Amino acid sequence: MVNIQDIRKFMSTWKQMTYRKGLDYCYSIKNDQKVFDLCVEVILEQNLTDKFMDGYSVQNIPIIKEDKTRVIFTNIFWNLASNYITPAYYVASIVNECVKMGIDSKAEITGTVGRGLRALPSFLREMDLTYKISSLIPDADVMNGPEQDVGEHTDILIQSHGINYRIWSYQNFERGLTNTAQRFYGKRGDIPQGIHVLCPIDIGNENEVEKVDGWCFYSDRYVHYLVDMMEIEKPDRYSELKRFEEYALKIYLKKANLVLR
Repeated sequence: MVNIQDIRKFMSTWKQMTYRKGLDYCYSIKNDQKVFDLCVEVILEQNLTDKFMDGYSVQNIPIIKEDKTRVIFTNIFWNLASNYITPAYYVASIVNECVKMGIDSKAEITGTVGRGLRALPSFLREMDLTYKISSLIPDADVMNGPEQDVGEHTDILIQSHGINYRIWSYQNFERGLTNTAQRFYGKRGDIPQGIHVLCPIDIGNENEVEKVDGWCFYSDRYVHYLVDMMEIEKPDRYSELKRFEEYALKIYLKKANLVLR
């Protein structure tokens, strides 16, 4: 499996290669000329053709026909992370999955790719956060993958001394807070038992962020704070917080907190 340390090294190569050039290395996709040609058209629609594959390239992705999608981006990311991953290969894999599902609208496929690209930085950030937490709590089991994300609505699961800590990683801005509030209220599935660790990140705050070629990760300082908080802070009760009005809940979600469910 490719780990985040390897991916960090790959990023220096990604940033020197455009998305169009990156498609030439998607050998499993190139075997199907029709799908490959569609990939070329999709990156053109998303204004990615001549962009280099750095973290800045996935910012301000245009919104094109973005309805609810059947594609599970988590599975695509982790399938690639198990072998070979680039942003272009991630895009090509989403296009290929859309074709396999029988989606024949280029606009819909392009929109699905846009949604997937907006999710890519968070997948990388969660993978990096998993590595950093594992380094600070070596005796804990720290898991990050589709089993936790899809099956348990948990970005990162930490099992330590018989306690399940469930990391929530999200951006501290309106869309991130809205999506997290809906998730908190149980509108995206039941909230599992455990201590939930809310980890909002403000990518404009240099104390919270480590930047690598335009990709934003949690800073070492932030991660140390999270681990310290897990050790000494008493969690708030989920049943009480769930009564908050949405505005009050969003204010609460703006800071790192522990919540007992």
